[in-house]
Amino acid sequence: MLVAPLTLPAVSSSPLRHRFIGARRTPLPARNVRVAAPPLWASVVVAVWFVVGIACVMTVPAARGSDLLGATLPFWLVVAPVLDFAWLQRAVIVRVLRRRSQSVQTRLDVARARRPRRHWRR
Repeated sequence: MLVAPLTLPAVSSSPLRHRFIGARRTPLPARNVRVAAPPLWASVVVAVWFVVGIACVMTVPAARGSDLLGATLPFWLVVAPVLDFAWLQRAVIVRVLRRRSQSVQTRLDVARARRPRRHWRR
C-alpha cells in the first residue's frame, strides 16, 4: 500500500524491449518480465509495521474500530502490511504455487495411471 510502489523495478533497457516499443503500444507479456528481488529495507519496514500494528490493536481498545471509525484503523495497522508483504514477495508466492500445482498434477496423473480405464459403452 505505502511501501510496495517504492520497490517497483526500473524499466528494462534491453534492445529487445526497445524494438517492441516502436512496433506496438501494448506492454510485453507478464511471463517475460523479470521481477527484481525486493529490497531488504522494504520487508523490514513492513514487518515492523505489522508487529506494531498487531500490538496496537491488541493493547489499545480504541484501535480495534468503533461505530465512527469502522474498521479502517485495524485495516491500516494489520491488513495493509500483509498486502504489502504479499506484493513484495509475489515472485516467491507464484513460484511456490506453481511448484505445488505441478506436484498435484503429477500425483493426479499417477493416480489416473493406476486406475484401470473403463470403456464408455459398458
